[in-house]
Amino acid sequence: MEGGAAVIGFANWEDRPVLAKLWQVCFEEERRYANFFFNNAFCPENCLIYRVGGQPAAMLHLLPASMVCGGKAVRIHYVFACATAPEHRSHGYMSALLAYAALVGAQREEQFSAILPANPSLYAYYAKSGYQTFFERDEYLLRAEQLREQAAEVEGRKYLPAEVLNRIRNTLLQNWEGAVLWDDRAFWFASEDNRAYGGRLVCTHGPAYAICRYAGEGLCEVTELMCTTEHLPKLFGAMLQEMPASNYRIRASQGKRTVGDGRAFLPFCAGTCVLWNAPAVRRRFYGSIASWRKKAISWPWERLKSIADERGVIK
Repeated sequence: MEGGAAVIGFANWEDRPVLAKLWQVCFEEERRYANFFFNNAFCPENCLIYRVGGQPAAMLHLLPASMVCGGKAVRIHYVFACATAPEHRSHGYMSALLAYAALVGAQREEQFSAILPANPSLYAYYAKSGYQTFFERDEYLLRAEQLREQAAEVEGRKYLPAEVLNRIRNTLLQNWEGAVLWDDRAFWFASEDNRAYGGRLVCTHGPAYAICRYAGEGLCEVTELMCTTEHLPKLFGAMLQEMPASNYRIRASQGKRTVGDGRAFLPFCAGTCVLWNAPAVRRRFYGSIASWRKKAISWPWERLKSIADERGVIK
């Protein structure tokens, strides 16, 4: 094997600085973004590494989650931050990691694997590892004037803790077949990660919330919106106040589908509101077939831990 012996296995705490560098190189981001993940969401038992000559050549992370299937929540993992060092690409390392991840999922009695490719060019790549297109979403582009027509006046900014917002999320999605559910720590990380990239979590009475970020001049992208119809005017008012923009692009689930025959529907954002008279652009996302039905040894997840508190902070 080129560059020395190749080994696939779980990460160690000591790998964080090297993995953060790998993240920075592969995703072409500032080091602070990688450090935020590795200081707040990294778990060695959920990170697979392909080592060549003892050094990490590729990595992926298996974030624990649940999915509503048949009226109850089942265990899944979400594949996150797949990265291969440029000098080690085109050797099949990532494909090997994905295959190993499937074995880990089977041992942990997880029923599905989900992944959102970073760009359309990766769809065919992940299909080679058994991932199938199963989710479509609509994107509604609304002018600020359209939101203003439906918005209610709000006073000041409202703050709600992650556990409260995650509770309303789980309540809205608990009967939505195929919905992905996160624990409170994972929800906190997602909202704070959005903030690290310049976004904002907009909250209002209900409770209700919208995870927003600027995606270009005059454009606010709402990546997740959780709200009942009765509280939507207040939420729109808060969005206009806290994230002023000329246009708002809001993601919404493209209808419901049932889980069965190895296919799944994952609404990563959803709500009970109905958006009106706005152009919609449909997008595709990926998830794997449910190929791990047989019983296996259960490896229970540990709760995501704050490394800053327990293992120190990487810099």
